Amino acid sequence: MNTLKEIKKIVKENGGVTLDSNRDIVSFNKGYIVSTKDNNFNTTNLRNITAKKLQEYCEKAKKMGGVLGIYTRQDKSYDIDINKNFDNLQQALKFGIENNQEAIYDSAKQDVIFC
Repeated sequence: MNTLKEIKKIVKENGGVTLDSNRDIVSFNKGYIVSTKDNNFNTTNLRNITAKKLQEYCEKAKKMGGVLGIYTRQDKSYDIDINKNFDNLQQALKFGIENNQEAIYDSAKQDVIFC
């Protein structure tokens, strides 16, 4: 389990991190990552990602069978969101549309696919 301080350092150095509900780093080299609707927190200051906020999103991820993404956006703000990984492209696209996502992420190709 990574501490909040460690997680923030990784986000600053790498632009983002994916965590399981136990705060362990996970990575996907196959499948399609899709964000869930209504499970997003955005802030302009990394200090606003508190231990309480992190725990809230870890619990949501666990309940939904997903993972937690924390990353830096192009506008230099920070996002936390809950993501699910799918092996099947059609299932991922369907889930993306149902969750009002503009795109999903292809882990193998490291590219986005628009819904």
